[in-house]
Amino acid sequence: MSRRTVAFASPKGGSGKSVTCLAYAQVIHALGFSVAVVDLDIETSGTTLLHLDQVLASKRSQGFGTPVGGAFDHEESERYAEVLLESGVILIPAQIELGEFSTDRTDAIGVVRDVLRATSGFDYVLLDLQAGADPVAVQAAMHADDVVIVSEFDPVSIQGVKRLERLYPEAFAKESTWILYNKVLPEIAKRMTDILRIERKLPAMPWTVEVVRSYLDGQIPVDMRLPNPFTLVVVEGVASLLGTEVGTAIAEWRMAAERTRREPIEDRLRQIDNELDELERDRIRAGSELEAQRRSGRMGLAAFWVSSVLVVFGVSLALTPDYRWVGGALSLLGLFSAGLAFTQRPVRGFVLRWVRLIAAPYMRLFRIGGHEGEDDWMERSGETELAVLERRIERRISELDRERTELSIATRSKSDSRSV
Repeated sequence: MSRRTVAFASPKGGSGKSVTCLAYAQVIHALGFSVAVVDLDIETSGTTLLHLDQVLASKRSQGFGTPVGGAFDHEESERYAEVLLESGVILIPAQIELGEFSTDRTDAIGVVRDVLRATSGFDYVLLDLQAGADPVAVQAAMHADDVVIVSEFDPVSIQGVKRLERLYPEAFAKESTWILYNKVLPEIAKRMTDILRIERKLPAMPWTVEVVRSYLDGQIPVDMRLPNPFTLVVVEGVASLLGTEVGTAIAEWRMAAERTRREPIEDRLRQIDNELDELERDRIRAGSELEAQRRSGRMGLAAFWVSSVLVVFGVSLALTPDYRWVGGALSLLGLFSAGLAFTQRPVRGFVLRWVRLIAAPYMRLFRIGGHEGEDDWMERSGETELAVLERRIERRISELDRERTELSIATRSKSDSRSV
C-alpha cells in the first residue's frame, strides 16, 4: 500500500495532541501496519520528551559512523534518528541535541519535504505538529493526506480552531480535515452541536481517572489485548479516519480481542458449572442423609415417648405391693429404652429445648447466659450438621447462580456493543 500521512494539529498548547497522536500510532501499529511518528513541534517537542530516555539511548547507539539527527537536524545529519518505541512505533524526534533548537522557519517546506521523503517506506506517517499557526505546521498540514485538529471543548479552543480555518483554509478547512475533542466525557461529546464548519469529527477522547493516572505514570493507556474504553475510542477513531484501509485488520482484531476477553469469563463459567454440579450432588447426598436422620429421629422420638410412658406406668405399678417387681422391671426397661432413644440427636434437641423452655425464667432471674448464648445452645442442640451443611450448599448455589447470571449478562452486553 502507498504511504498515508496524517497530521495532528491543535489551536493551542495543552490540548493533548501529542499523546493522542501516539495513541493513534500505537493502535495502527498493533493492527499490523508500519508506523512512524515525526515530532515537528520544535518548541514543545512533546513526543520527544515523553520518550526522552529512549531518544538519548538511540543517540548513543546510532551515533557511530553516519551522523543522525531529528526532524530539524537535517542540515547537520545525513539521516534521521529512528527511535524504536516499546509499542513498536518508530519515532523521529524533533532534535537529538536538546537545547540547541534552530529558530529558522524560512525553510519550512524543506523540513516537511525531507521528512516525508525519509519516511516513504512506512505504511502510515503521523506528524505531531506545533500548536497554532507555525510555518512548519501549516506546510505539514498542506502536504498531509489527512489533518486531525485536537481541541479541548472550551470557548478559547473553539475560537482557536475557527482562527486556523480562517487564516489557512487550504490547510485546515479542507474535506480531509477532522476535529477530535479531547478531555471530554463521551456522553457529553455525543450531545455536542455542530458549531464549527468542520463537520468531520472523530470520537471524543475520554477523560477518566484511569486515563489521568496513566498520564501521570508517563504511559498511554492503550491496551489492545484487553481493550479499555480509551483503547476502544481510539480504535473507533482509527476506523473513521482510515476507513477501508484498516477495516479488515480492525475486524480481525475485534474477533481476537473478543476471544481474549471472553476466555477468562468462559473459564469462570465452566468452573461455576463444575462447582454447581458438585454442590448439587452434595446437596442430594446431604438431603438423603438428612431425611434418613430425620426418619431415625422420628422413630427415636416415638421410642422416647413410649419409654417415658413405660417408666410412668412402671413407677405406678411399683407403688402397688402386688406388682412392685413388675413395675420396677418395667421402669428399668423404660429408662433403658429412653437412654437408647436419647442417643439420637433429634431426641436430645427435643429434650434440651424443653429444658431450656422450663429453665429460661430461672436463667433470666439469675442472669445465667445471654441471649446470643441461648440461641447458640438451641442451634447446637436442635440442628444437625447435615441440616447446616444443606443450608450452606443452598446459599453457595444461590451465589454461584447469581455470579453466572451476571457474567452472562456482561458477556452479552459487551458483545452487543459497538466496540468489541
